[in-house]
Amino acid sequence: MKNIKKILFIPAALFMLLAFTQCREEVRPTAPTTSIDSIKGLRIVYVNIDSLVLRYNFAIDINTDLIRKEQNITTRLEKEKRQIESLKASLVTTISPQEFLRRQISIQEKETELAKLRNRLYADLKKNDDMKNRELRDSINNFIKEYNKKKGYDYILTKIDDNMLFANKSLDITEEVINELNNRYKPQK
Repeated sequence: MKNIKKILFIPAALFMLLAFTQCREEVRPTAPTTSIDSIKGLRIVYVNIDSLVLRYNFAIDINTDLIRKEQNITTRLEKEKRQIESLKASLVTTISPQEFLRRQISIQEKETELAKLRNRLYADLKKNDDMKNRELRDSINNFIKEYNKKKGYDYILTKIDDNMLFANKSLDITEEVINELNNRYKPQK
C-alpha cells in the first residue's frame, strides 16, 4: 500500500515538471547563436519539486487524505474477507451435500463481489487522486504565473531528484516558493 503513495506522486511530479516549463507568458524571439555570452543576461532560477511536494501544505493534505482513504479501503476489504473466511470455516461442520453446495456457491459469489468491490474502491481512489493531482498542478501553475509577473524571470526550471547535473544553489527559489504557496493556501474543511 505504501507503494501506491510513491506511484501516485510520480504523476504529480511529472505534471509539475511540465507546469514549470510554461512559466513565462511572453514569447521572446529567438535567434540562432552558439555564443555563451548571448545568454549571460537571462534570469534563470529553479525550484526543487521534491522539496515542494514534501513541504507544500496542499500536497501534504492530498497525501494525508489519500493515505486515510487507502486505510479505510483496506479496513473495509479486510472485514469482508474475514466474513468470507468465517463462512468457509463453517463448511467444515457436518451438513448435507446440498447445503454444502449452496454455501459454497454463496461463498464464491461473495468472493466475486469482494473482488468487484476492491476494483471499484481502488478505481475511485485513483480517480480522486488524479483529480487532486490536477488541482495541485493547477495551483502551482497559477502561482508560478503570478509569481513570475512580479519577478520577471526568463526561465523557472524544475529540479527533480537528480535531473540536473549542476545548479548554482543561489538560483534555488524553492524556499520562497514553498513559503508563498503555503501562505496563500487555505485548507478546505
